[in-house]
Amino acid sequence: MIGAQDFIGYFDWTFEYLRRHCGESGVTQFFEDTLAHRLNVDALLLFKEKGLQGMAEYWGYAFGVGPKTMLTDKFFRFEMHNCPSRGYLIETGQEAYHDFCEHCMGWIRVVTAETGFLVDHEHNHQGQCWWEIRPVGSERDSAGPPPIRGADDVRLQDGWERGDHHLWLDSKKIAWRKGWTCYA
Repeated sequence: MIGAQDFIGYFDWTFEYLRRHCGESGVTQFFEDTLAHRLNVDALLLFKEKGLQGMAEYWGYAFGVGPKTMLTDKFFRFEMHNCPSRGYLIETGQEAYHDFCEHCMGWIRVVTAETGFLVDHEHNHQGQCWWEIRPVGSERDSAGPPPIRGADDVRLQDGWERGDHHLWLDSKKIAWRKGWTCYA
């Protein structure tokens, strides 16, 4: 049996292997098929059954102490201030795949879409990210990213501006990367 830290490295190397041999579409396919439909079936079932409350239960159990979450009647929000997986890769200098952070959204977007939800997300490749999930058809607070959501909002954390940011606004079908123009 391999340890958690070894698993993180192998996961990262797997993404890069798939990219080299199957292209980015192969990595996306792996995220959708394997991560969403094989490894996270419990999340899919819980979200179908309990909606936003199920998301709060799932991520509260999956991570325990660490990230900050917020549940309202309109959305579920997740704040990762210091991702242990990405942090380990940075600390050890192991970076095989160029966007390790994308594996979370690679399966979460699939599962939320299949259960009637939209997800907005941003990560900075430095172990910091947020995502906010709301039902399809619900109103958003703003045209861009959601407003700051209190003192625990990761966007207020020192170092948030570092790194190469990726922003995905599912409700607007807009993706953005620092230095890029928006595309639909």
